[in-house]
Amino acid sequence: MAIHALVIEDFERKPGLMNLKQLAPSWEQVQAAIRQLEGEKRSLIMLCASEDCSEFMGVGGGDGGRYCCFIVDANGDEYGLIDPSLDDTQPTKFLMGEISTRPRNELVATHQVLDATKWYFHHAVLHPQMKWRRY
Repeated sequence: MAIHALVIEDFERKPGLMNLKQLAPSWEQVQAAIRQLEGEKRSLIMLCASEDCSEFMGVGGGDGGRYCCFIVDANGDEYGLIDPSLDDTQPTKFLMGEISTRPRNELVATHQVLDATKWYFHHAVLHPQMKWRRY
């Protein structure tokens, strides 16, 4: 396992206690955390590959089965998962704690985010067979 911690942003908790942290999580815990994302109160999880969480994968959203998935690697480079079936880069409103705007092809389905996340969980690098955009 390549993941040090699972961090869950939870806005239902008291101020100052918004993040839940699970050290050495199982794949089942990560998968359950993703499926609990709904965009508003549970809007973001992070899989930390490093102890200080400077290297991580973030998964946000969940409302309507749409997620954004991004990685910050050891060099500080950022990548976002792209839905290869969509050429549409039209700005789309998206709920991730607050209303934000993302290109439509950066909003991926549950199965896509689970595939990317499972690979990252085991290898702590982006999935080489999925499409990523460097920011």
